[in-house]
Amino acid sequence: MRPRFQHEQTVTLTCSDNGNSNHADVLNFIPESKLVVSLNRSIKLEMRYNARTKMYTAKQSGLEFVSAGPATINVPGVNRR
Repeated sequence: MRPRFQHEQTVTLTCSDNGNSNHADVLNFIPESKLVVSLNRSIKLEMRYNARTKMYTAKQSGLEFVSAGPATINVPGVNRR
């Protein structure tokens, strides 16, 4: 039996400029590459991974947003015979 991993469907976004945090829905996620989120179901942000800071970043309307990405969930595997 091999464990499977899934990711949360929401992430926390923090505005680097003013320190405000919001929850956003995950639309697409490729670990250590990109994260696409929907903020308040009206703003779509495509975030790129920065290996140096280990954070996803995006700029929108003159503001910079950062996120650590979605949390990983361990899902028990299924035995296949």
